Amino acid sequence: MTPRPQRPPLIRRMRLAIRRTPEALLAAAREQGHIIQLGIGPKRLVILSEPAAVEQVLRVQHGRFTKGKAHTRARGWLGQGILVSEGDEHHRQRRLLVRALAPQRVAAHSDAMVRRAEQLAERWQDGETRDIWQDMLHLAVANIAAAIWGEDVDVDIPMLSDALEQLATWLNQGGSPLVALRDRLPLPEHRATQRVRAWLDALIDTLTERHRHSQADTILSSLLQSGDPLVTPSFIHDQLLTLLLGGRETSGTALTWTWHLIASHTEIQAQIHAELDRALAGRTPTMADIEHMPYLENVIREVLRMYPPAWSTVRRAHESCRIGETHIPAGAVVVMSQYVLHRDPRWFAQPDQFQPERWDGDGPACPKGAYIPFGMGPRRCIGEGFAWAEIMLTIAAIAQRWHLEALPDQRITLRPSTSLQPAHGITLRVARRSQRTV
Repeated sequence: MTPRPQRPPLIRRMRLAIRRTPEALLAAAREQGHIIQLGIGPKRLVILSEPAAVEQVLRVQHGRFTKGKAHTRARGWLGQGILVSEGDEHHRQRRLLVRALAPQRVAAHSDAMVRRAEQLAERWQDGETRDIWQDMLHLAVANIAAAIWGEDVDVDIPMLSDALEQLATWLNQGGSPLVALRDRLPLPEHRATQRVRAWLDALIDTLTERHRHSQADTILSSLLQSGDPLVTPSFIHDQLLTLLLGGRETSGTALTWTWHLIASHTEIQAQIHAELDRALAGRTPTMADIEHMPYLENVIREVLRMYPPAWSTVRRAHESCRIGETHIPAGAVVVMSQYVLHRDPRWFAQPDQFQPERWDGDGPACPKGAYIPFGMGPRRCIGEGFAWAEIMLTIAAIAQRWHLEALPDQRITLRPSTSLQPAHGITLRVARRSQRTV
């Protein structure tokens, strides 16, 4: 049964409404309950961390909710992109993009993903410290760009990554009236944003035209060959921009947190090395090897539990409804945090501990909606299969040759942007493995 909603005191309501950080939402759930209603003036905010209620919003009654004002503002840059589309438009787009990201296309790009990971690691020097955050972001951008346009795509990856970071920062500002007002002011930061936008638009259109007639099996070729009248030049542009942003944010962030946790737990890293030595015996990993790496898969599941890249999901009720015993009025904003759901001690014992073994066998006994690193329902992440292959193969390719060490004086803090990022990056020491099966 869904618990009754809690109404915290006024000061707490105001603080939580303004400061919706992962830590604040987690503290609120643990102190005030899993359904919290906030009302400040005419505004209504409902914070859900009860899995059954989350499933109702994202799957069962999804048609009663839209993505809200922040995503309306995002249309100014992402246009028709699948991240911001709604209703029938979203359904048609999803059908096209799921086909473009089909498992066989992911598999076709997997060897190149491994090659890029190996080339990155070849540039490392034994014993040096690396900004692993930037390394993984650049690798993720290179992977999604190649999947979109082909392995021969010629683009400045660091520059593209920086431009996408500025886009993510702009999107993260939300859709409040204050932000809308700021958007209309001739501020220097807005002029800089417009220059970045113009550069991104020109780059995407240039690369798309250059690769339009390529024989390579790419995301672009899948869209062009679909024959769907929805696939116009502007549609292609908007979807490719959305995929670039999502590919960088999801995979780059997940890879970074994976390395951080592996480097911080030497015994877990040793088990990964042992599994890779058994499964690969020194070979370059392939898609076929993934099924022989169950421990690494558990590690990644646990990383996505503790640090889900998509750490928060927001919906706006366009009509009133009931979620269990909770009345959701029309216009209410509903906030659901994967970060909070994934750290619920009812489903995950010692939730703040990194324990890959919790996923052994059938994994923890948790209800639908309790573990949703890629979302759920009709808006579940379309790039999930691509991201899983990319993360597994990247970690396997690098970890079989390298040992990563955490720096003892490094303090890691969260930066909740469009993904759950390390606020100041993550620097790790890299060392070549001295013992490896050849």
